[in-house]
Amino acid sequence: MPKHSYKTNFIIILTIALLSSCGSAGFNSYKKLDKLYPGMTYNQVAKILGKPKTVKQKQNVKIARWKLHQKWVGIVPYDMYFNAQNNKLVSWHKNERDFQKSQQKLALLAKSIEKAGNKGNASVNGPNDANLQRRFAVKLYRFSAVGGGQTGGSETTINLCPNGTYNESGESGYSGGGWGTASQNGEQGH
Repeated sequence: MPKHSYKTNFIIILTIALLSSCGSAGFNSYKKLDKLYPGMTYNQVAKILGKPKTVKQKQNVKIARWKLHQKWVGIVPYDMYFNAQNNKLVSWHKNERDFQKSQQKLALLAKSIEKAGNKGNASVNGPNDANLQRRFAVKLYRFSAVGGGQTGGSETTINLCPNGTYNESGESGYSGGGWGTASQNGEQGH
């Protein structure tokens, strides 16, 4: 496995974290919208999409928001409009305004990360929050294997520590038909 810069590792980890929280209904969940039709009950929609992020009522309309994942786009807010008297679905749409707001926030975060990476350290302006650092502490593990007349596999472990450090280690080994290869690597930083 090639060594990556701090910024590359952080982007990989951030991508994994974002994908692991892929909206309220899972990876590429926006495709579940194809199962919806006007007249469905709120409970039928919730059975397909899961629990909504928010529900509010304005006059005779119940508005429920689901955050659905769309591959290569991200987490997209969809607002479902229900008749408040009979709880039946009337219409739904992507909330473009709120989606653009979240994209702007992500762009600012990316700029902060890039700016910090260019300074050679991982800190951004502002105080460190120990509780927040503990929330981001995680151990990520990946394993892959091959078959089809060949044997082998690779595994990678990445630890994000509450003190702001990280370490990565990996190993792989493959063989088949009179050949074989093995490797190990590791990296750590702040």
